[in-house]
Amino acid sequence: MRCLRFELGLFDPIGDQPYWKVKPSDVNTVEAKQLSLDLARKSIVLLQNNNSVLPLQKGTKLAVLGPHAQAKWGLIGNYLGQMCHGDYNEVGCIQTPLEAVTATNGAASTSFALGCNISGNSTAGFDEAVKVTQEADAAVLFLGIDETIEAEVNDRNHINLPAIQMQLLQRIRATEALMEAFYPGFFGAQAMADVLFGDTNPGGKLPVTMYRSDYVTSIDMKSMNMTAAPGRSYRYFEGEPVFPFGWGLSYTTFSLASSVVFAYFRPVTTGATGPATLLNQQLFDYRRVGLKPTEKNQVSFTAQRSTLALVDEQGNLVSFPGSYEIIVTNGVHERQTFRVQVDGEPEIIRAHV
Repeated sequence: MRCLRFELGLFDPIGDQPYWKVKPSDVNTVEAKQLSLDLARKSIVLLQNNNSVLPLQKGTKLAVLGPHAQAKWGLIGNYLGQMCHGDYNEVGCIQTPLEAVTATNGAASTSFALGCNISGNSTAGFDEAVKVTQEADAAVLFLGIDETIEAEVNDRNHINLPAIQMQLLQRIRATEALMEAFYPGFFGAQAMADVLFGDTNPGGKLPVTMYRSDYVTSIDMKSMNMTAAPGRSYRYFEGEPVFPFGWGLSYTTFSLASSVVFAYFRPVTTGATGPATLLNQQLFDYRRVGLKPTEKNQVSFTAQRSTLALVDEQGNLVSFPGSYEIIVTNGVHERQTFRVQVDGEPEIIRAHV
């Protein structure tokens, strides 16, 4: 994150930073709105799609359920500036997921039931949610957390959905598809509707590892040790995650030509001079590739000696001689591996300061 902030010039004198020179006429332009919508579409991750239930056909008799179906603040998180005319707390101009889905699917075909609140214990809305679902051909539940559950100085002690939302989910039916939208922003509702109904082919990939719920009890959350069992992040975690870093499905089948292609390296042997704990793999590059039907494209990655460097016990970034695997994958099922050899003596690429 610090490297990115340096690249953006955020540590430069304020007078030299371009973001302090944005004109009012450059704010809320047609181009800016389109960029925001495009980014929201690209960030959505399709986690599961059993029996290819998605995309939905427009005009489907649809039940829209869940506390985030009417979300506004819940779409934009808690790090943002003023979004609508008025004051900072005005969010009336933001479209809700229910509004976006209804506009896309048709009001006559779309029904809504809240089911439950973000948290709490009330199940008073469950029966109505079940009734609406039984009268529909498909149901979409908008579930998740918001700033009342996680924010600055407000951490959770578990990584499950709030219990009341899990109860609602279990009352409805088996889950065939899962979509992760994170905090998708101002145009997040439209982006989700576009993916649900196939106007946008999902191409997002998980930027995190999704662990099983008992993971938080197997580690010391106050410790910053990445390698202590069971390990942290995709680099050191030894267990089986719910969904791994880089995971993300599409409505289209690719053969190592996914909308996103990752390149990892994994040390196999580094000799006596190498670090005692070897990482599972390390992402060193990726490409997002837009392909039309039947189209092919060539993706190139460059791996230098510095690319395969590891951090030693003193915090230096060091290139160690040894054998390494280069892994090229779409993050799901397709992967190819290549073995490379680094010769010579250990070389410090960047010294710890």
